[in-house]
Amino acid sequence: MHDLLLKDTLDECTIFVEGSFTVDGNPKTPEVHDNTLVFLIDKLERCDTITITFEAEVTKACCKCNRPEPEKSREPVTRTTISRFEPFIVGTGIRGATIIAIFPGNVERSTTVNLLGAWSIRVPVSLSAGQTITVFQVEPGKEPSNPVTVRVI
Repeated sequence: MHDLLLKDTLDECTIFVEGSFTVDGNPKTPEVHDNTLVFLIDKLERCDTITITFEAEVTKACCKCNRPEPEKSREPVTRTTISRFEPFIVGTGIRGATIIAIFPGNVERSTTVNLLGAWSIRVPVSLSAGQTITVFQVEPGKEPSNPVTVRVI
């Protein structure tokens, strides 16, 4: 007969779920210290097989432990002002990226940056001096850029 000391350390992103520890289907209570489970299994015969199960859960504070933050898209290039009479807002960006423009009244339009790095969006509403248009760029696989504000003059 032999005794077996089981020690299992959970990583910093997980915690032991109380009441989930079993040995061969029988509920048991391990000692838990600094995220390490310790349990003594006594009187094992040579070639005995046992099944130990327990649950661990990912902590809210650590949900992004192993995931890098997505990179932000670069800001699109456009003029800082636009005349209230201009029919298009234009600029440059990263080829294949999506440009999103939000016009007064929360009217949203989008387009794709062409192979030359240029984009244009038709102004869908009548503009008045003092209003603003907000423009974002979204590159594939990245978060939207910081907003660029275009002031209507």
